[in-house]
Amino acid sequence: MTSVSELAQQSKLRGWTPYQCPSCFSLFRAPGDRIGQIGKCPSCSANILLPQSDSAKNPSQPKPTPAGQPIVAKKAEIVEASDEADSSWKDQTHRRRRFGGNAERLDWEETETSSEKSIPWMAIVSTLTLIALGFAFYSYRTKTAPPPKAGRMPILIDQDVDFASVESSLALTVDEQQNEINDEATALIAKFATFELPKVSEAVANFLSAEDVETRAQFVRNADTVLPLMRAHYTNKEFNYGKFRSLEEGSISYRETFLSTSVRFKDFSTKPVAVEKTEDGYFVDWQSWVGYSEKSIQELMESRPTEPVEVRVEMQKRDYYNYHFSDDKFWASYRLNFPDDEGALWGYIKRDSELFENLKRKPSIPVILKIAYPKNARSSSQVQILERVTNGWVKGIK
Repeated sequence: MTSVSELAQQSKLRGWTPYQCPSCFSLFRAPGDRIGQIGKCPSCSANILLPQSDSAKNPSQPKPTPAGQPIVAKKAEIVEASDEADSSWKDQTHRRRRFGGNAERLDWEETETSSEKSIPWMAIVSTLTLIALGFAFYSYRTKTAPPPKAGRMPILIDQDVDFASVESSLALTVDEQQNEINDEATALIAKFATFELPKVSEAVANFLSAEDVETRAQFVRNADTVLPLMRAHYTNKEFNYGKFRSLEEGSISYRETFLSTSVRFKDFSTKPVAVEKTEDGYFVDWQSWVGYSEKSIQELMESRPTEPVEVRVEMQKRDYYNYHFSDDKFWASYRLNFPDDEGALWGYIKRDSELFENLKRKPSIPVILKIAYPKNARSSSQVQILERVTNGWVKGIK
C-alpha cells in the first residue's frame, strides 16, 4: 500500500507540490508553475497564496529527503479577497483530497471547474428533457388508452325517476310531502302483497338447478323467442351459476308486474335477477340475467359494425375524448360496462341531441342501447350511442 510520504514524493518528482489549506486544513497539490500565485482552496474556496518551497527558491541546491522520512505538505497562506492578483491556477486542473475507509489518507482526484460551472445548465436541460418525455408518454398513453375495465352491474329494473315530478314535489309543504310519502308506501305495500315470495324463490331455484338449456327455458319469460338465443349463448358460456341459497328480500324493488332483487348462492356470492309475474306463474328474465347483447364486446371490437347493434351495458358519465370523438364541446363521453367483467367501451352522444338531455342527469344507470362505430373507425373501443331502447335491462316494462 502506498504511504503518504510516497505519494508526496511521487508528486514532487512529477513537478507537483503538496499544500495544506490553513483555513480548512484540506490537503491538495498544485503544479510547479502555479507557485507564488493567488487562488482559491479547492475545498473551502478560501483565498490563499501558494508560497515557494525551499527547493523551489534554490533549484540548484535541492535538499534530499532521507529515506523513510515523510514529506510534509507546505502550508498555504490566507490572503484578503482584494489582494487576489491571479486566480488562474484555480481554473486549471487540480487535485483534491478524498477521504475513504476508517483512516484518513492522501488521494487526489481530478476535478474541472468548467464542469462545475455547467451543472446548473445541465440540470435545466435535464429537467426540460424529462418534462418533454413525460408529456410525450402521456400523449401516447392517451392515444392508445385501452378500453376501461368494467364494473359491477347494478339493479336490473330502472326506477325511472321523473325529475320534473321530483322538482315539483320540492314545492310542497312538509305535511303534503309526508302525505305523498305515505301514499307511495301504501302503494308499495299493496304491490308487495301481490307477489308471493316463496313462489318467486321456487321459480328462481328451478331456473338455476336446470341441467340443460331446454329445461332451463321452461322457467324463463318469452321462452319461444329466447330459447334460440340461449342455445347460442351457452355454446361458449358457463351454464351452471352455483347452488341457490335465497333471495335478498331486503333489496327487492317492484315495477309493474316485475320484481328485481339479488340471488344469494351457497358460497354467498350474489347476482341480480328480474322476475315477471304472469297468470301462469313467475318467470326469470333470462336476457337481463346474462346481460344479453346482439354481439359480444369481442365481436364488436373485431368487426366494428357501422350498423346499429343492441347491447345491455351499465352507462357511466366519464371524460375521455380521442380520435373521431376528440371534440368535448360536440360529444358527451360515457363508459359502457359490459356484464361479468367482459370489458367496456367508450360511448359518445351528441350534446345537442334529445338523448343527451334525457340522460345527462343520470350519472350511472343500467340501460339497453343501440350503438355503432363511425366509418373508418381508428379505435376499436369507441362507439357512437344512437338510441336508448330502455332504461334497465328488462324489456316490456311500460
